[in-house]
This record gives sequence, structure tokens and C-alpha cells, in this order.
Amino acid sequence: MSALKRKERDPCTTCDDQQRPCDGLFPDCEYYRRTQNTSSDGTYKRRSSLEVNHLEQQVEDLERKLHSLTRANAGSDSRSVEEEVDWTVADPEDEIGIPEPFNRRPVEMNGRWWDRRIISPPVRNYLVRLAATMSSQYFSYFHLPTLFQSFEHPDPKKRPHPALLEAFYLTACFSTSFLPENSPYALSKHEAFFLLRARKAMEDSLAHCDRLLDYLKASNLVTGYLLMTGRYLEAFHQHAGASRLALACRLHKIKTHTYSPDVTSASEPGQQLIPPPTSQMELGDRILTFWSIYTRDKGASIITGFAPAIDDCNDGIITPLPRPLTEYENNDIRDIDMERLSDIFNQPKSGGQERRPESLFASHLKGLALIDRAIAVSSSPRTDGWERVKFAIQRLMDSLRRRYLSTNTNAPATEPPSLKVVTTVALGHTAALALNNHLGLTEPRVQQERVEHAKGITTIILRLPLEEAIKGCAVFGYSLGKAAEVLILHKKVSVARGLSPTQPELSEVEKYISRILEVIRNFTSTFPVLTFQVYHVQRLVDAALRAE
Repeated sequence: MSALKRKERDPCTTCDDQQRPCDGLFPDCEYYRRTQNTSSDGTYKRRSSLEVNHLEQQVEDLERKLHSLTRANAGSDSRSVEEEVDWTVADPEDEIGIPEPFNRRPVEMNGRWWDRRIISPPVRNYLVRLAATMSSQYFSYFHLPTLFQSFEHPDPKKRPHPALLEAFYLTACFSTSFLPENSPYALSKHEAFFLLRARKAMEDSLAHCDRLLDYLKASNLVTGYLLMTGRYLEAFHQHAGASRLALACRLHKIKTHTYSPDVTSASEPGQQLIPPPTSQMELGDRILTFWSIYTRDKGASIITGFAPAIDDCNDGIITPLPRPLTEYENNDIRDIDMERLSDIFNQPKSGGQERRPESLFASHLKGLALIDRAIAVSSSPRTDGWERVKFAIQRLMDSLRRRYLSTNTNAPATEPPSLKVVTTVALGHTAALALNNHLGLTEPRVQQERVEHAKGITTIILRLPLEEAIKGCAVFGYSLGKAAEVLILHKKVSVARGLSPTQPELSEVEKYISRILEVIRNFTSTFPVLTFQVYHVQRLVDAALRAE
């Protein structure tokens, strides 16, 4: 075997001339075997795309057959898709102290596993689980049993598009950025590689109008990654087109959340871009996909200040708000529970059968929509539109306090609030701040209400451990910045009216401002792109001190 190898770190002549890494194998190095073949005269010639595609398809089919045979020999035919992944690791002691789900890394994840055109099934499933776990924290849901079953579909066109898989891999790698840098489970160094592959695969999906629903899901994941890494212009460019494509696919015109072949068939031209759903779970998947896109669009608009691609008023959204994923899975969808985005501004109907509690996802969507609408009507206080938004915000906050928080202290009713609960409550408080932006300057009572909402934002975010709060730092940074503006203005106005800065009320406000600055600085230690929030709050503090 040693006779077939060159010396250690001695590249072949071609790689040495072109100054690229080489494994030094003779007669064919790894790069040569992967990218080229030799013609009859001994010169190098790149394989045609047709040949490459043919070989890739052969490799995929062979790997699938090998995986099926391995399962059969192991007597695993009766296991569910959830149990098909080999979670064995080389040394179980290495998993001590590693949080779920990172500590279930398969043994196949060795060598240059990421550099293969087709990732092996155990590694693929591990990365998909990591991505799904992280994306669910940002209200982007995937039904894993259906997804894993589709990997084995005999028709290649029924399997997930490579764009979605590459986006999963990208998200999975980014999810490990919250681990220590020296952790053996950290994969963040591969982010740029999978981002490049995801973008190429998404271009192919659009070019061939191939599995556009998967394209939309992939685009949503890539946009989330770009936002979390501070690449706002790239995120805006990526998501604006995908959002409008979702409208072209008529995902915003789903009439009911109850599956029926007659109702959900593709009856409009835009619906022909994606096939009609064939089950309740597929219909639910389309509803969840649209609202995930909407969430990303509104959230990005709030954070960056760019105009949203989806207009609540002019785009005519009628798609029902999402229900819990388990209801779609169990075919437990009821017409009485159906609620549309426009319903949040209407008085609830009295009498009749009572609705089941809405999903936390639906509450989150209402918070985003209310911030958008509150900003629009804040310049016209006490009008009918303003009053309707105020009522909707009050109803949302009452529901959140009743379901997730105690009614008097913003403390958790039964357990510490999750990241999604805190994000939704913070959005509700932020909508209230935006609604009363103008009235707070002229009406002391309204200004005091704004101060309470600002304290509520700070208190609920501080209830999260720092490692959890960092995961929502983009939205939290925005909400905390708005809270700081209100508190600093309140202190400035109070001092101008003759109140001493040492009074207990203003001392408490000063403590909240200091805590906000501390939290945002902690965020910037992980995500330096949020440094502008620190500068913004610090400038306001300095201006208030100068006024004093």
C-alpha cells in the first residue's frame, strides 16, 4: 500500500503547479478522481454535466440500497423512521456535558463527510434533526416523520429537493455556533460551504420550476441564517423574492384548514406552481410554510427597517392562522377553530361552541402584525383604526398572561418561559409602545402605561438564561432598544418637571436602563452585528445625562 503513496504532504505535479491542497495519492489524487478524467492523448478533460449527473444518481441509488440492506441485516425492518438513525458514537464518555440534540452524532460523521455530493443517510438525518430543532424555536416547523419517509420515496421527484437538504445542513452547522469553539461537535466552520451549495441548489430549483415548495422552505432557512449573522442586505434580497413567489403560488389564498380534495384542488393559475395537497398533513404543511415566511418577512422588516414584501392590507391574505402541529398530524382540525389574520381586529363572537386555545405560533403572528399596524396608526390616535388596534393588543396580552404568565408579576405560571413565549410577549409589549408613540408625549397617563410596557419587555427577557436569550437577540435587541427609548424619555421629562433623579421612581428606571445596556452588550459578545443597538441606547443615555 505504501508503494502507491507519495511521501507525506507531497502533492502531485498538477496540484502543486496550481497550488491547491492534495492528498498525494498516486497515480490519481483525490481532486483528480473527483473532478476530471483523462482523454486518449493523456490530457485532462473535465467531465460533462450529463455524465456527472448520471454518476451522482448511481451513487445515490447504491447508497440507498446499501442502507436498506444494512437495516434488513440488522433486523430493523419493523422499526419506525424515527429509529432508523445509528446514534452510536465512538466514545460515550465524550457526550458528558454536551446538550441535546448535539450529543447524538453518528459514527459515519468522519473524514471529509461534508465534501460528498450526497451526504450519507445517518449523517443527513442527524443534521436534519439539528436544523429542525433550531428552526422550531423561530416558528419554522417541519413534520419529521413525513420528511424522513420522503427520503425513501421511489420517485426522485417526490423526495426533498437538494436545496432544502443543503439549507438544513447550513442551519444545523449554524446551530452548533452556540457550543464552545473547541467542542468536537461544533460544525460552524462548514457554514460557508453549505451556504454556497444551498444557493446553487435553489437556483437549480427555480430554473427548472422543480419542487418550489421545498425552494420556499430552503429560502426561509437561508434567510434566517443571514439575519442571524448580520447579513441584512443579503437576507432582504433573498427573502423579498421568495415572499412574492409564495404569493404567486397562492399560499396566502388557502380558504380552509380542513382538507378536502374538492376544496383544496388547484383551481387558480398560481396554484399550478405547486401540486395540490393530498392529505391533511400536506395542507397543514402549506399553511405552516406560508406563515413561517410571513414571520420571517415581518420580523426582518422590524429588525432592519426595510419595507416588508408582504402587505397585510393589499395582498388579501385569507389563509387560516396555524394550529398546533399535532392537530394536523392527528387529523384533528375543526372548523370552529379557524381564525384569519383579519379577525384579530374584530370583536370575538359571543355564544356558540367555544374555540380551543390558539397555538403559540398564531399568537406570535398576531404580535408581529400588531406592531406593523400600530406603527401605521400611531400618528392618528383616538381614531377608529387606532382603537381597534389598541383593543387587539389588549386582548393578545390578556391571553398571553392568562396562558403563559401569572396575572400580577409577569412570572411564569408553572415553569420558566420558553424562548418562543418570551419572544411573543415581548412583541405584544412592543406593539403597545408603538401604538402610543405620539400620545406618550402629551398624556402623562399614557406615558406611564408605556413605562410599564417597557419594564415588562425588560423583565420578561431577563427571565431567560443568557444562552437562551442570545438565540432571540435580534428581536430582543429591537424590543429592548424601544424600551430604553421610553425609559430614558420618561426620566428626562420627569427631571424637567422638577423630580429629583434620586427619587425611588427614577432610581428604578435607571436600574432598568442599566440592565438593558448590560443585556445588549452580552448579546454583542456573541453577535457583534448588534453593536449598533448598544451605540443607540448609549447615545440616548448620554443625551439624557447632558440634559440633566
